Amino acid sequence: MCLMSIGAHTVAHARSDKFKVAIYTTNKLSDADRQVINSSVISNLIRSDRYIALERTDTFLNAIQNEHDYQLSGDVSDNQITRIGAKHGADYVAVFDTAKAEDGYCLMSAKLINVETGEVIGSVSSNRSIKSTPDLIALTNNVAYRLFCQD
Repeated sequence: MCLMSIGAHTVAHARSDKFKVAIYTTNKLSDADRQVINSSVISNLIRSDRYIALERTDTFLNAIQNEHDYQLSGDVSDNQITRIGAKHGADYVAVFDTAKAEDGYCLMSAKLINVETGEVIGSVSSNRSIKSTPDLIALTNNVAYRLFCQD
């Protein structure tokens, strides 16, 4: 489950040594949970000092949703997310996949995909029991920190 042209890539980095990252959160989550995850991911991404978070515009989200609607089989593939990310100016797409069981157990995995090559350059996962929003924040911070801040 899942998410440039070389000339554009070079020009973008002439102005900044930071890479642009679009964030995509998969699976059925409440709007509140999705917002908590996205906020925590962005905080960790910026803290890394290696990346710039791209604002998740309505156009980007609609493109993802339209592709998802087009695919009758389920989630949007990494290839589709990568293509959409590149179209919206991202160097990478960070895909966070969260699975919550009815008993509160939660597994979160994340991967960072290079939109030019499609290569997954980083992948991490973690799990814990989620009984409150602070638990979800702690899980997200753990995963995001390991994805963006550790070498």
